[in-house]
Amino acid sequence: MNVSGFEKTFRLNHANLSSQSLFDRVNWDIIPHKGMERPTEQAFDVIIDDLAKALAEARSEKDDAKYRSLSLTKEKVYAQYISAASPDRKNLVKDASQVINGANRNPQSKKSEEPKTLIDFLNIRDGFVKSTSEGRFSITLKTGTTIIASGSDLQPNTFELKGSEFGPSVMGYNPNGWTWTATPQERVMSSRFLNKINSLEQRYYTENKITDTAADNNHSTDQEVGMTIVPTIDIIV
Repeated sequence: MNVSGFEKTFRLNHANLSSQSLFDRVNWDIIPHKGMERPTEQAFDVIIDDLAKALAEARSEKDDAKYRSLSLTKEKVYAQYISAASPDRKNLVKDASQVINGANRNPQSKKSEEPKTLIDFLNIRDGFVKSTSEGRFSITLKTGTTIIASGSDLQPNTFELKGSEFGPSVMGYNPNGWTWTATPQERVMSSRFLNKINSLEQRYYTENKITDTAADNNHSTDQEVGMTIVPTIDIIV
């Protein structure tokens, strides 16, 4: 499993941008976040075991459609599992969405004035902006949320989100949609989950193969027992 969530969205522009457009288009079922509904550890043991058995069965049956469907379930369970160590990605996305949409809705006091850029808007509002390398700019809000964006000043089409100015990027947006990046703590949880479910799946798959082989051997033996052997007689003239 790739530790990156993904949800397709429309390109960021005036025509399709609403007050919660970016926030609403994130698939939070597969992106781990603080406060995510999470079963108990005991319940997870049962869920993981049952899912591993089902995945192994789909592999044994060579049922690709069933395996893909179960893999989507696995991705949701995976997100729930590691969410115990996840940052508050929902609030980071909400901050970014409100800031960018707020800049686009910023009214002009006079028709003759040039449109204010996102940077102008934020400098007046509650954040400060500084340029970074390669034409990017960094926006840090009073909440601590930091947006590192590229594209035009008014309509950034790619950005990363961090919980603080010097923290790691944990969420990102590009014209194709939202992505997320695991923190070191999430990577520990991720390894624990994937090692457990993958080893169980392989174990059940191997057991299924042994059972199938034994069944095939028994079937062959039954066929041999049911055969009538006709002796041959050599006639010498």
